[in-house]
Amino acid sequence: MTPRELRTLLLKVFLGFLGASALLGIGSVLTQTMGALQLKVLGSSFAISSASICAMSCVAYVEQRGNKWLGGSGVALSALTLLTFLLGIWAEISEGEFWQVAFSLLVPSVGVAHALLLALPQLTSWARWVQAAAALNIATLAGMILVALWGQIGDAGYYAALAAVSIGVVFFSLAVPIVWKMGGPAPSDLSPGGAAAAAPGGAAEAPLAASGAGLGQSLTLTLRGDGFYADTAGLRYRVTRIFDEAEPLPEAAPPAALAAEPTTSEPRASEPRASEPAAPAAVDPPPAGESARDGA
Repeated sequence: MTPRELRTLLLKVFLGFLGASALLGIGSVLTQTMGALQLKVLGSSFAISSASICAMSCVAYVEQRGNKWLGGSGVALSALTLLTFLLGIWAEISEGEFWQVAFSLLVPSVGVAHALLLALPQLTSWARWVQAAAALNIATLAGMILVALWGQIGDAGYYAALAAVSIGVVFFSLAVPIVWKMGGPAPSDLSPGGAAAAAPGGAAEAPLAASGAGLGQSLTLTLRGDGFYADTAGLRYRVTRIFDEAEPLPEAAPPAALAAEPTTSEPRASEPRASEPAAPAAVDPPPAGESARDGA
């Protein structure tokens, strides 16, 4: 299963359980009944929907960045968290240690999904520190929540620092898409020219004016199995058609004039050098009879 197919499946699961939760909630309100079974179903639907959202972020990271190890770890953590919560809901486990473990899995699961989601935009080199700062704040917040969960800290200053870090997470979560819109995507994430069309063989050519190259130059892209295009260096691209009618490419600049040949050019191999004597012309040997008479 490709990352795109997995993401589509997770999206369908999310929408399905979201719709089931909505129907169950509407039915409970209309019938004025909310028993233990309805609460379990609602809790399960919420857990499955939340896990699907986290897993979709990780799968999108794998699809766009190609890091299967990091994205796959996020998906596995989301699945483990979901199974833990479903076990606690349906087995009606009330021990505090169990739910401490469950929330200890939930915190890093959400943190990894959040960090990978913010890492999806390919920012320009001067703005990538925003993504690094966002990941650092998310990791700090997750660690502080886990310490508070297991340490049972009662110090007000600790929770004030936790709130400050939370504000930083919110700030950088908003800053990443804003900076991405302000600075534009990195050259490796550009749709070259925005008007490339796929060729029958799975390749596309587009002008490189958007990435700063000269007019008239072109880039050959090959369609991959994951839906992206790749150049000869392995960089991946999104290709989007923005016009229905083909437009002529800009004329290429005339080539630079050729350098004049030096005046002291070497003679050709077929021409004799001035310092070398010319080779004598070939003379056919006389017949054998004539050479004998001349000797006599």
